[in-house]
Amino acid sequence: MNRMQDCIIKAKLRANEIELPFQQDVSFIVNSRFTNAKGRCDYNLYNKNCVIQLSKLMLEHCDEEEIINTICHELIHTLPQCRNHGHIFQNWCQKFNQKFNMNMATRYKITDQSEAYQKAQKMSSRARQEKKFLVTCLNCGKTFRRARKLNPDNYRCSSCHGNLKIERI
Repeated sequence: MNRMQDCIIKAKLRANEIELPFQQDVSFIVNSRFTNAKGRCDYNLYNKNCVIQLSKLMLEHCDEEEIINTICHELIHTLPQCRNHGHIFQNWCQKFNQKFNMNMATRYKITDQSEAYQKAQKMSSRARQEKKFLVTCLNCGKTFRRARKLNPDNYRCSSCHGNLKIERI
């Protein structure tokens, strides 16, 4: 992941330029299971270390600036007072935005994301949500598909409140 390392270095340089006191020994991991999040900063209370997980989907389909933006966002989360998106976090975002003309925010709209990333995100969530089970109402015959198995004794038909039968497709 040479591209990822380049982006990490550039993001850390930007953070140092605005004097962000981020955790220097933070480690980075690529997470192939992230489809809705571009990154996440996990803080370990026991050893006081931070691990930043970056979406494999983002690294493959987003441009360099979007990756740097995400890494900077997660570096802010390494600060003890910035575990959430409160006012201190937002102040650091503004500093990044002003200094580097970035578009860092606490939440991202779908329209803010690159088209390639949106397409990859849809493909990934479709593959993940493969419907393996067919649920049938024994009373009215209504059927629907589910990705995960459910216990039919705990659920009823939404239309007629009849008993359900589940079978693997």
